[in-house]
Amino acid sequence: DKSSTESGANADRCAELAKLSKGSKWVLLTNECPKPQASTLKRYQINAKHLLEMMPSRKMTEKEVVLKALQSGNASAVIASKSISAIDQKHLLQRAAQLNCTLLFTHDASELFPVEGSLVH
Repeated sequence: DKSSTESGANADRCAELAKLSKGSKWVLLTNECPKPQASTLKRYQINAKHLLEMMPSRKMTEKEVVLKALQSGNASAVIASKSISAIDQKHLLQRAAQLNCTLLFTHDASELFPVEGSLVH
């Protein structure tokens, strides 16, 4: 069943984000990936004080912003939008692994958090 697999993967990501948000580094979100509501963060025990939405760049693409965030060494995780091409996502995931940083792609950060009691995605 695809929906239970997706919600299981999302639950794993939520647990990982909760753990990472309690560390000393930031969980960064690109401007193209809106920050989840405070109630959602609280439900999944994600430390909102360590979640930072990056300002949009007039000079850099989202891919370049993600790469810069990864290379800064200040992030334990970066959440970016799926509007980045598949080939660029693959390249960025490889770079994130080299830098020991979690990288997630989503249309909206709220997508990462399963809606309780909902079977509809």
